[in-house]
Amino acid sequence: MGANRATVICAALHFSMFAPDMHLADGSCGTHSACTLAVSGVHMECSANPSNPRRSLDDLEAEITELAGHLNAAHHRWLTLIAEFDRRNGWSDGACPSCAHWLNFKCGIDVGAARERLRVAHALEKLPKISAAMARGELSYSKVRAVTRIANEAIEDTLLMYALHGTAQHVDGWCEGTVAPRKHRNSRAKRASTQDEP
Repeated sequence: MGANRATVICAALHFSMFAPDMHLADGSCGTHSACTLAVSGVHMECSANPSNPRRSLDDLEAEITELAGHLNAAHHRWLTLIAEFDRRNGWSDGACPSCAHWLNFKCGIDVGAARERLRVAHALEKLPKISAAMARGELSYSKVRAVTRIANEAIEDTLLMYALHGTAQHVDGWCEGTVAPRKHRNSRAKRASTQDEP
């Protein structure tokens, strides 16, 4: 490779996790003008140089946000896969006590974080509109993680609108503010029922 040409090896997500329709018919990644895809699975190279000082800030912003959408879509695909894997007990080979432990062992994810991802993955199966928005790259995992704490079929449309237009911080804070009073009410009701017992 010439010294004057910076060659960027695209991340494995770009090939192995992105949906097939994210690549153009000629095998290019759709993001860079000079991109070649080794269909045999060897690797994919892009001649674009992300550190090129001649690139405008608008171009950088556009590529950053576009790739963020691709990552959201890839994360949705991954969540879909682990939900199915868990549902079919693919992890129960005797070596791991749960799917979260399997994810810890096979994917290097902390057990607590793995449990949370599984919770989100299974929640998405019951929230088709939110799931579809994430699959299109419109919602980040952070937003989906927040809304799935309180989402159900009756309020899915409202939560989706809020998630699409609010920042991740606002969505998380709003959902947390909804969960906390609910937990308080449940705790108070439980104490009251206990006090009523003879």
